[in-house]
Amino acid sequence: MLSYFMGCIALVRCVLIRSIRVRIKPGEELRTKYKSQYIVAVIKIRRLEWLGHVNRMNETRSVKKIFEGKLEGRRGRGRPRLRWINGVEDYLRKLGVK
Repeated sequence: MLSYFMGCIALVRCVLIRSIRVRIKPGEELRTKYKSQYIVAVIKIRRLEWLGHVNRMNETRSVKKIFEGKLEGRRGRGRPRLRWINGVEDYLRKLGVK
């Protein structure tokens, strides 16, 4: 029974990955669809807006707990993966915000 369940999960994952790949559009199509030349800037601004939104949340909200949470234990070998907040901090550094 468990192997059947795992097979179903693998099938769903495969279908979802393929559908996500189909939905990715080239930059020109995105610019015409959203009528903006500065898609990257819009994405960075939205990230900053989300950061401010999460920062203002109550301490009891699960999103805030996850955002501020620390994992216990040892991390895996190799270079640490980039986190979402690393990209936001890098953008803020480029803007000159401390």
